[in-house]
Amino acid sequence: MMKRLNRLWVLYSKEWLRLRRNPAALMAVGLLILMALLVSIESKASAQAKRASQGPCLVVYPAEDDFIRHLKANQHPRLPVRFQALPRAFEPGVRMDYPARVSCVAEIGMRNTDSAADTDSARAERRVLFRYAGTDLKQINGLSRWVLAGLAAYHSGDNIQQGLRPLPAKAAATASSTFDLGSSKSKAVVGAMLMFSTQFFVCCALFISLTAHERERGITQALAMTTAGPGEQWLAKFLFHLTLSLLASAAILQILMPVMLQAALSWLLIVCSSIGLISIATLLTSLSRSQTSASLMGFCYLMLVGVVFALAQNFPAFDVLRGFMFEFHSISLQTLLLDRPDKDFVVKGLIHTANLMIMPLLLMGLAIWVWKRRGWRQP
Repeated sequence: MMKRLNRLWVLYSKEWLRLRRNPAALMAVGLLILMALLVSIESKASAQAKRASQGPCLVVYPAEDDFIRHLKANQHPRLPVRFQALPRAFEPGVRMDYPARVSCVAEIGMRNTDSAADTDSARAERRVLFRYAGTDLKQINGLSRWVLAGLAAYHSGDNIQQGLRPLPAKAAATASSTFDLGSSKSKAVVGAMLMFSTQFFVCCALFISLTAHERERGITQALAMTTAGPGEQWLAKFLFHLTLSLLASAAILQILMPVMLQAALSWLLIVCSSIGLISIATLLTSLSRSQTSASLMGFCYLMLVGVVFALAQNFPAFDVLRGFMFEFHSISLQTLLLDRPDKDFVVKGLIHTANLMIMPLLLMGLAIWVWKRRGWRQP
């Protein structure tokens, strides 16, 4: 037993020595970790910009009257609204300057217009002009509905003139992109893709590169003729790539969401996903004749996963096929863990976890059988 453990340790150490002599692989892993760091920095910056763009709304008026007092007595339930009196009345064509953090403004004023029917009388016309910043119209829509509802509740007999104009460029917020890293959902999707990309490179691409090279040169066959059999060779490779995957994934989780390092489900996800990718790499290496063909098959496998994922959104048949792929359950469960859990988190999490615990184990059994049959032999 001790001799077998010693042989396994020697084979395991050999894999680490090979990695030390391959700095390009270490640079690729470091690049993925650096990408996670950049995503974390960008998401924090997007969140700060989003909070800054969602500033308070202003209700400005030249003089306080009964309607302004009515609005103050009936504040908006969710929208932060501030009231500000102006030292002078609104003048046509004169642009008002507001603070940069203000996202929407309601300019409420009164002006007297002569009546054509009776020159001795005058009727009041209420002027309401809404101004907004940026492309998100949620706040200005809420402000306009609140002000107009206040006018209706106030039962004013005045004529109402209203309009909608953008704020000056100084106060306008930066337009947000479609994929906003400030939201938890977008950050979870990007984080899950980074995690899967790291595991794919470490457990599949690197396994194919190192193992196919040894197999093409006849190193694995020569080692199999010694006291270390094919099964021990594969076990050492499996432990090496699993360890490297755990270290790289832990580094990314430490950057994106450190609290996930304390969740047992997160480690189970990494282990099951790594087992599945190592099994795929073992099958591709065993069924190919050279290192070049094995790498090409690995690229085709990655393209196949991407095509199925893309077509599953529009074609039910591909959606069913995606359900039988452990990659889908790995990415989906990782997204659920990185995002804020919803009411269906337990049900979805159990479904994805059950599939992740079954599919990779079946693939690993098939991969070990194919490896012992022909995977270690020189093509």
